[in-house]
Amino acid sequence: MGSETDSLRVNAARADITPSTLLPLFGRARRSGAARTIASRLEANVLLFDAPDGLAAIIAIDSLYASQQLEDEVRRQTAARGLSFSQGALLFVASHTHNAPSLDPTKPRLGPFDVGYLDFAAARITEALLVARSQHNGVARVAHGQALCAASTFRRRAVAGIDLARLRVSKRVVMAPDARVAIDQRLKLLLLSGADQTPRAVLWSWPCHAVSEPDAMALSADFPGALRGHIRNTLGVADLPVLYFPGFSGDIRPASRPFVPLHRSATWIGVGPRFAPANAAAAATLHAALARAFDAAFALRQDAGGLSQAMVRRQRRHLALDTIRTDAGSLAPLTCDDWAIGPIRIMAVSAEVAAAYAPRSGRDDPLTFVTGCAGQAFGYVPTDSQIHEGGYEVNGFATDFSVPGRFRDQIERAVFALIGQQVQDGGPEA
Repeated sequence: MGSETDSLRVNAARADITPSTLLPLFGRARRSGAARTIASRLEANVLLFDAPDGLAAIIAIDSLYASQQLEDEVRRQTAARGLSFSQGALLFVASHTHNAPSLDPTKPRLGPFDVGYLDFAAARITEALLVARSQHNGVARVAHGQALCAASTFRRRAVAGIDLARLRVSKRVVMAPDARVAIDQRLKLLLLSGADQTPRAVLWSWPCHAVSEPDAMALSADFPGALRGHIRNTLGVADLPVLYFPGFSGDIRPASRPFVPLHRSATWIGVGPRFAPANAAAAATLHAALARAFDAAFALRQDAGGLSQAMVRRQRRHLALDTIRTDAGSLAPLTCDDWAIGPIRIMAVSAEVAAAYAPRSGRDDPLTFVTGCAGQAFGYVPTDSQIHEGGYEVNGFATDFSVPGRFRDQIERAVFALIGQQVQDGGPEA
């Protein structure tokens, strides 16, 4: 359902959602036990749109995924406090850190779900929304900037090996760096300022998996948290709301210096490049690269006009999962939330989407953010060619994500339609 307003108040706030007791983490199968330490604190950062026809909010949260349960609980708690959000008026986007407690009970193999933590996070988000609603000096103007951050890489690579069952040479796609594949490495930022030019919020996007935390048992916001701290220090606002959007990054992760070991499975063995294990030096290098890119984008920022008289349009499109995957009729549909706030456009899909789906218009427009990991995230959405190749994003994730069935052979047209694109000459067009 769409909505439109003729006047608008935009405010932002932040909340600390770090649990008071260390809990098990969410995002890696076969990781057991509670987190042992806190490497960086977790946050939810909110952007509230207050218009005559109702409230709407974008909530960027440090988690692998949000969930429908979290959205429902926030709507329940806010309603009890006098804030009413209609269905679809809350857009959750997760940073995709693999080092936060679970907020999604539908994926138990990735980490145990704690309803107490969900209630706690919802209460903190509710407080942030109330703080945002109470502010009088909100967002008046928006500026945009972008810069290259070449610290990410494509993570699917075909490796030759021996098929032990058939005693012949074969290739398999493994999770390994492949810098030969071009990916979008632009860091985008939107600076939202008050009428007095004081920064009110920053939105930023850089397509990449948040898997740089070197300690698998540490609670951590990963690189989005590290850059958040740099942004606040740079702009001199200690509690500045900073919203991160992980982009279409289902097949992108931080680059690392590869090494060449064996790749093994039950019936196959091959030799090829692999990602080096995460360590503190690699994380520091990534964080420094992101800081430099942000500084460059901020220095090159351009004014894009005012927001107080902007129009807001919202639409949530749905795609039944059994359209693209067998035996998936019982799962929640894929969604694409398409929001336009004056010159800003945000398109958010409830999946980890392959980078090739990013619309050309979205890549080229500095005011358009395209992102996955929104709402009740399903899992991965590969391209047709990736389905033919196989690999983790096609088959390997399904068991750990509690997803039945398999992908159908041709899914691109349906996925492009979901995000409002058409397929022409092998790629999307607006």
